[in-house]
Parts: sequence; C-alpha cells; structure tokens
Amino acid sequence: DNDDLVFIPFDTSLMLFGRRAADRVLLRMQAERPEVVERVKEGIVQVLRTRHRLAEGEPDDFQVIL
Repeated sequence: DNDDLVFIPFDTSLMLFGRRAADRVLLRMQAERPEVVERVKEGIVQVLRTRHRLAEGEPDDFQVIL
C-alpha cells in the first residue's frame, strides 16, 4: 500500500530532520534480473564503503539486506 509513503530529496530531509535522521535511511532497489542481484549488492557495498571512507578490513557501518 503506497498511499502512506512520502518521497523527498535527501538534502531536504537533512534540513527538516537533521543529521540524526540520516542515520536511518532505507533505500529499496530492484535488479532487472534475479541473476544479477548478488553483483548489484556487491556494487552497492563498494559504493557505500567508498562514500563512508572505510579502510580495507574495517567493518561496514551499514547493512545491505536482500
């Protein structure tokens, strides 16, 4: 049921709710084909690790749930 969802730009959410709200961001994505799901997940993890400036061997500070 999508009539209880609101979509706003991320920067707007930071202005409205502050930085703490950014600690609980949920992104929902769908791969074009089931056979690419794992590769898409690996790409997402790599982008997040880079953006979060995590060193190699340092644990993730986020979760990617399939």
